[in-house]
Amino acid sequence: MTPEKAACAMRESVDRHFEGTLGPAAERTMREHLGTCADCHGYYERHLLLAGLDPKALGPKDRLARGLGVTLPKPNWWAGGALVLAAAAVLVAVAPRLGTGLDDDGFTPRGGGTLAQPPVELRVFEVVGGKAEPVTDRVTDGSELAFSYENRAGRARLLVFAVDERQQIYWFFPAWQDPATNPQAIAIERADAPRELKEAVRHRFGGERLTLRAVFTDEAVTVREVERRLKAGEPVSPGSQEKSLSLSVVRGGGP
Repeated sequence: MTPEKAACAMRESVDRHFEGTLGPAAERTMREHLGTCADCHGYYERHLLLAGLDPKALGPKDRLARGLGVTLPKPNWWAGGALVLAAAAVLVAVAPRLGTGLDDDGFTPRGGGTLAQPPVELRVFEVVGGKAEPVTDRVTDGSELAFSYENRAGRARLLVFAVDERQQIYWFFPAWQDPATNPQAIAIERADAPRELKEAVRHRFGGERLTLRAVFTDEAVTVREVERRLKAGEPVSPGSQEKSLSLSVVRGGGP
C-alpha cells in the first residue's frame, strides 16, 4: 500500500502524441518538457515500447507529421527534406528506443514452433533512469514498475499483485493505499494488442523472492477477499485466467 507519486500533468500530452491528436504548439511544448522531466521521459519510453508491439499503433512518421500539423499525401513524400528540417527544429534528444525483443521476456511463453497467441498476457517494465526496461527474472527493490496487458479473452477485470516467500502481499492493481478501503479488481477492455496500465507503482519488498501474479477475471472481487482466499489456499477467482512470473529481489534501488 505504498503511496504513488502524483503523475505530471504533461502525461496527457504524451498520450495524445501517441494517439496522433496533439497539435503543433502542444507537441513542441511536450518535446521540450521531455528533456527536463524524468518521469514523463520514462512514460514516453514505455509508450514507445508498446507502440512497437502494437501493429495498429501510429508509426513514428505519422506521429511526427501530425504533431507538426503536416499531412503526408503519399508514402514517398516523407523522403523530401521539408518535413525532416521542420522536425529538427522541435525535437529534443530522447533516449534510444529499447529493442523489441520482448516476445521472450516477462510473461511471454517460450518454446519452439508456431504458437497461437495466448488469450491473456501481461508484461512488466522497470523504470530506471527515466527509461522503461523489460523485467525478466529480477526486480530492483523500491523501483517503479509499469505494466501492459493483452486481453484477447475479453475478461472484464484484472488483479496484479506480488507475494513474497513470507506470504506478504504487495498490491499493484488495484493500488491499495488506504487500509480503510477495499478496492475491487480494476476494469479493463478487450485488447488484442498491448494496452498500457498508465500508473507506475513503487514498493519496498521485504523478501528475497516474489511471485508476481496477474489474474484476468469477470468477478468484481475485492483485495480483502483475495487475501482471505490466498490464506485459505483457495483460488483467487474461480474460472479466471492467470499469468505468473517468479522474480528475485535486488537490493539498493529506489529512494
